[in-house]
Amino acid sequence: MLIIDEAQNLPADVLEQLRLLTNLETTERKLLQIVLIGQPELRALLARPDMEQLAQRVIARYHLGRLTPQETHEYVAHRLQAAGHSGTGLFDKGALEAVARLSKGVPRRINLLCDRALLGAYAQGQKHISAATVRQAASEVFDAEGQTQPMAAPPAYGRWTLAAVLAMGLGGGVGWWVSQSLGAQSNASPAADPVALAAATAAPAAPMPSVATPLSASTDASPVPPDPAAILADTPAVSPALVPLPPQVQRPPLTELLPNEAAAWQALAAVWDMDASGDACAALQRQGVQCFRTDRMTLNGLQLLQRPSLLRLQDGKQSAWALLVGLDASHLTLQGHNNQRWRLPVTSLPSLWSGDMLTLWRLPPGVTQRVGVATSGPVRAWLDEQVARLPQATLGGGSPTERLVAFQRAQGVNPDGQPGPLSFMQMNRAAGVDEPALPASETPSDSAAPR
Repeated sequence: MLIIDEAQNLPADVLEQLRLLTNLETTERKLLQIVLIGQPELRALLARPDMEQLAQRVIARYHLGRLTPQETHEYVAHRLQAAGHSGTGLFDKGALEAVARLSKGVPRRINLLCDRALLGAYAQGQKHISAATVRQAASEVFDAEGQTQPMAAPPAYGRWTLAAVLAMGLGGGVGWWVSQSLGAQSNASPAADPVALAAATAAPAAPMPSVATPLSASTDASPVPPDPAAILADTPAVSPALVPLPPQVQRPPLTELLPNEAAAWQALAAVWDMDASGDACAALQRQGVQCFRTDRMTLNGLQLLQRPSLLRLQDGKQSAWALLVGLDASHLTLQGHNNQRWRLPVTSLPSLWSGDMLTLWRLPPGVTQRVGVATSGPVRAWLDEQVARLPQATLGGGSPTERLVAFQRAQGVNPDGQPGPLSFMQMNRAAGVDEPALPASETPSDSAAPR
């Protein structure tokens, strides 16, 4: 896949060369996918008469519009959470309303405005940001017409302030992507739900029907090598033996974690009460469970999924796997070799984990073949049936596809109407499918009851 950002700046001859690259194919499939990301000028560029041949190759277009006030509030909360801020109320209600009004819902303007407001609050020794601070920040970064002005380089600030500033500075503005799929036929390798990066214009974790932040950006390549995922029971399903939690620490020793994926697989097979001998993925597939992996999961994505998962932790060049068995807004609990557990603050996770995650999900009844993106057939029919059973007040009316899109949007999955594993994971939870899930909370006194 070739991804080009700021594609509106490409000259016509380069775009023509990209079009010629789309001719690369075998007798079975196209060999290249091209994604163009750019400002609204990209749309005008592709509408030019001399770009007609390229425009005809475009199979999907999406324009990110302005955020609503509610989406703006959730976007700010998510970016702060991604930076490690685990509290609430940093921006008071009036401040958030001012951000939504003054930024006009444009993510890039939200980032700039909140960036300046954070710096201003720090300079004044304030622990909370008020509407007055936001208005003052707006006067410094927006001119009379509401346009942005260059910002002076900030001085050296405290570690927490820099983390929050970085959080607000990672988002993108209005984006417009074009997927020139040259391998999107039904015989191409199935992929997981394409989901936006943490910097996309989405909102944090919330139960249906609230808008939620996209889970991760990943591709569930097929076939998956025999190294999938982990699950721990939520109630009296399959649980590890009782192991008391040691005092809170910042970094579990890698020597006491699961040393490789094979060891992790064995632990997970016991958790699911399944046989994972030999080719673990293939063995579990025959038992109605499919493996999923990504190297771009986020903390917010883990909180949305709320399912036990394997996380690959790193310490320099060394790494090992840990089983996620508990997660709330402020702490997570990891399990390693011999059921040893560690309870860590979520703020410590970014220094240990870069996004490698493995997990499992249960296939629809009677399905034993690997599921990629379900656009038709019995798997899609099962999903549409589950969507139809959800309350109309939650998803509204409309066609099955429209209700599926509403469900995906509410669950933090890319709302494209083309469900992949992430959509099925969230549907399984909504439909009450028998799958392990993380407990609502876990404290040092918590214990897991054997099955």
